[in-house]
Amino acid sequence: MELTEKADVILSCLTNDDAVRDVYLGRKRILSAATPGKVVIEMSTVSPDTSREPYVEGAKSGVNVMDVAISGSTPAVEKGTIVLLAGGNTEVFEAAQPIFQALASHWFMMGPPGCGTSMKLVANAILRVEMQAIAEAIALGEAEGLDRKGLLDVLSQTAVIAPAHAGTLMRAEHNDYSP
Repeated sequence: MELTEKADVILSCLTNDDAVRDVYLGRKRILSAATPGKVVIEMSTVSPDTSREPYVEGAKSGVNVMDVAISGSTPAVEKGTIVLLAGGNTEVFEAAQPIFQALASHWFMMGPPGCGTSMKLVANAILRVEMQAIAEAIALGEAEGLDRKGLLDVLSQTAVIAPAHAGTLMRAEHNDYSP
């Protein structure tokens, strides 16, 4: 609760839907202790419905909550090259530009609450379909007699493998599991 009293902006990136509900609506009830005008930038990978719940609760007490989903891996976070996908109040989004600039290479206002996490679902759906296609291609290559290690090494260096999938190919090569 001390955090909500002292900070003007609260950023959180929690493990799952239950953690978000617990921190904002459950036992910890951060939103109930926050004063009007505070800003919460909730960056967890959760369902759009879950990301809307803190927004609704915050609005009751004048706290501005935005869902700002992160698109990018841990190395992208470390390099500051992630993409942020926001849902919520446009004015709060505009005011948060300096924060976004410190964290990401690009940020987009996607619409009302829940739209940031909805956009992440869209992006992740594409990643999953691509990964399924890669797995099928690897199975084809192995069925045609290609060496798994060589196949994975070459694929990881081609233009057809997105950077988001290169790490998965490397793990598949070293741990001998399919991507």
